[in-house]
Amino acid sequence: MRVFLILLVLWLPGCGSGTGPSAVIDMTSTEFKAALDSTVPRQLIDVRTGPEVSGGVIAGAQQLDISSDLFEQQLDGLDKATPVYVYCAVGSRSAQAARLLAEKGFGTVYNLNGGIQAWLSAGYPVVPLR
Repeated sequence: MRVFLILLVLWLPGCGSGTGPSAVIDMTSTEFKAALDSTVPRQLIDVRTGPEVSGGVIAGAQQLDISSDLFEQQLDGLDKATPVYVYCAVGSRSAQAARLLAEKGFGTVYNLNGGIQAWLSAGYPVVPLR
């Protein structure tokens, strides 16, 4: 039921347009995958460090290392009107990044609870970072 409601929100006019109040939606790996699979266009951000992403990323992800001095500047280069999905190793850094994105006025931001570890535990694939 929660997945249905999240998907409904994605299709409502004006959602994620960057014009209303920003929100962070925390999702399980199953919800996150379902939302990713049904959202085009989208921005998928991996906020882990270089050594961490060497083990693979969710397909389509771009790495923006949250510990980098350039992190906030890189966020400013993203499209505020396009939905943003964010994850890290276990969920704490991505929650921090998601809050920052919301504060910067991005539309609804989706955070993967449990991070890439939850994704892998659910049996979902990763690919090399491109």
